[in-house]
Amino acid sequence: MSKCCLYLAALFVLLNDVADFVTDWLFFADVNKMKAGLVYGPPESSVWWAILIFNIVGSVLFLMETINLYYETKHENGLVDSDILSLVVVWLEDIPQVIISLYLVLCREEAISVFQLAKAIVILLGTFIRLIQVGVKYFSGKAKKSKHHRKIKIAIFIGMFIQFVCAGCVFGLAYTAPDDTGIFFKVPTTIVDEKVDEAKYFANVSVFVNHAELFDDGGLRIAENGNMEREVHAVNWMRLESIKTIMVEGKGGGVHYNVQYEANPSSGILKLAWWKKTGLTHPTWVTLGCYVVNQTTGTVSKVSTPITCTKSYGFFTEYSKNVYVAFGYTPPGKVFKGQIFGDITVNMRLDSIEGGYRDCRKVEKHTSSLKTHANTATPLRFQYFQTSSNIAPVAHFLSDTSNSPQNLRFFRNDGKDLIHIKNVWKTGWMSCESEGNLSPTLNEHLKVTCSRSE
Repeated sequence: MSKCCLYLAALFVLLNDVADFVTDWLFFADVNKMKAGLVYGPPESSVWWAILIFNIVGSVLFLMETINLYYETKHENGLVDSDILSLVVVWLEDIPQVIISLYLVLCREEAISVFQLAKAIVILLGTFIRLIQVGVKYFSGKAKKSKHHRKIKIAIFIGMFIQFVCAGCVFGLAYTAPDDTGIFFKVPTTIVDEKVDEAKYFANVSVFVNHAELFDDGGLRIAENGNMEREVHAVNWMRLESIKTIMVEGKGGGVHYNVQYEANPSSGILKLAWWKKTGLTHPTWVTLGCYVVNQTTGTVSKVSTPITCTKSYGFFTEYSKNVYVAFGYTPPGKVFKGQIFGDITVNMRLDSIEGGYRDCRKVEKHTSSLKTHANTATPLRFQYFQTSSNIAPVAHFLSDTSNSPQNLRFFRNDGKDLIHIKNVWKTGWMSCESEGNLSPTLNEHLKVTCSRSE
């Protein structure tokens, strides 16, 4: 009977070791494939190296424990005392790995992947299995009961308690989140629930666009105190679309925009119009809005009949410029997520008259750095912002007064209209700073054509 119990305990240990080995490397593969996207980025390189090193240690110990279990079932004792080997496994593999998982989940409202939770499950089960192994060996009379081995068992029990608590915390933190009232409990629909809190990160968050040479020029640079200031960063932004809309519409054929604009330096007037086409909801181009910006006074007026904002109606001349923009959405992977919330990608073409003829050319750079001025190669810059709670983000521009919807102005990057996305995307219980992308990612393979005729 005792020998049967020993075989059964050895089988449980072996199965747990195999599951531990598999989940270790699946978790590492998932972390290795992670890249910056919306909200989240990959863990820092030190975490990557720590996972790799302890996985290698775990693999060596897995091989040693498997061989030792085989000898232990065939002979009276294994090559190495199983208690000593368990002590090494607990303190040099399981505890470091579960601490790494705990550190990662503290910066996230959810587990980094399903494999992280699977690893926590294996550790929880492994704790009970090792207790059974020690108990069976002890009561079978084969356990060494010297003071030295009692100390080893105490060290094993302490280690198993630590890993049990840490693994439990990984689960607890994966299903709870801090909010304004305290702790918010997320009710899972499955044992391993990978739902993410989109509302927290994407509420009132939109893609904003800036053209430093046109939006931040002349009177548009006047600060609120009335003093003319030469800003070193982009000030005025126009709202383009909510992140959620692009995430939904960007899956099917992409979301396409066209901005046509023309500036008159002598009069200080900038004319611009926006069109949109999507592969899902708008099979043809539709006008989003048409505006006249007075760069001297800083005021913006909306054209009431946007259908007239074309060359045929005399609104634009042949020297107007066009920027064609395509947005796409890359969802998370099925097995290995890569990006927890996915990512928004962008590609652009600039259509203008250069050297006496109209040319459609590729935009090499689209950096959204707030401290980098645009140049001829960067006609537009994009940035994620959250509008302040007292602003309804439904239009391209802000209305100065509720009684005069035609009296508009730019959104200003002054902390009152717009909240920098780094201050919004604070993740997890530790409110970690986001390592995700602050703007759409350039994707040169995203199809863009310099025409609204398609």
